[in-house]
Amino acid sequence: MLRPNNKAVETWVMDEHVMVNITQSGCADFVAAYVFTVTGDPHAAEDRAYWLRRGSGLLLQLPIAPDEQKTRDLIAQAVKNLADKNLNRVEISETDSVEGQASASSRGTVVRIQYTVVL
Repeated sequence: MLRPNNKAVETWVMDEHVMVNITQSGCADFVAAYVFTVTGDPHAAEDRAYWLRRGSGLLLQLPIAPDEQKTRDLIAQAVKNLADKNLNRVEISETDSVEGQASASSRGTVVRIQYTVVL
């Protein structure tokens, strides 16, 4: 079955060292991806736990509508759990999950947080 490509993309410079790309997509299933590119931080990209905790903190700094704060806070806590328990994915409800990863790029360290809702 073909589904339309329902996608919204936003890029925001948080400060001189952090840029975030936010992509929301989906029809029956929903995916929100937060991709933070961080420069000027001496931690190695291989220090996944550090970067996931940093990503969780950056996520909490994003301006967000009041009715979305509870979900954002749950996602941030799930990302901390990924770091603390060295997991790749955590379920936060029967339908919702969070994944996180960190990698090096030519522009800095990239932290990707993905929130998925499967209906």
